[in-house]
Amino acid sequence: MLDLAFAMLYLGEGAKNNSTSIASSDPKILRFVLYILRRNHGITAVSIRCDLHLRMDQDESSLKKYWSRELNLPLTCFRYVAIDKRSEGKATYDTYKGVCLLNCGNIAIQRKIVSLYNLFCEKVDSLDKGT
Repeated sequence: MLDLAFAMLYLGEGAKNNSTSIASSDPKILRFVLYILRRNHGITAVSIRCDLHLRMDQDESSLKKYWSRELNLPLTCFRYVAIDKRSEGKATYDTYKGVCLLNCGNIAIQRKIVSLYNLFCEKVDSLDKGT
């Protein structure tokens, strides 16, 4: 059941390339994903890499600390920060903490999750068509 929930999240927000990655601006979603990765797939913090996508007026150091606390991951998991230059001169809401891209680097998990959401969607589609 948890993997199906993960698959549905992944369908909308996950990377479709050869990587098990999912991005969100909502820490609750990423905590949920981390829980499933740990519980169902044995992934530990050592295997997690996080990239942040921030706006021009956001502080990289403080937001790495924010996401580290929110996700209960060491700062060493946070490696790359991309700054959206299009946001220059535009104020960011106080509550917006950027987007965190969580990557566990395990392609087998991504293949399983993609297969699961494809099977689920095919089943729903066949029910909708009355077959």
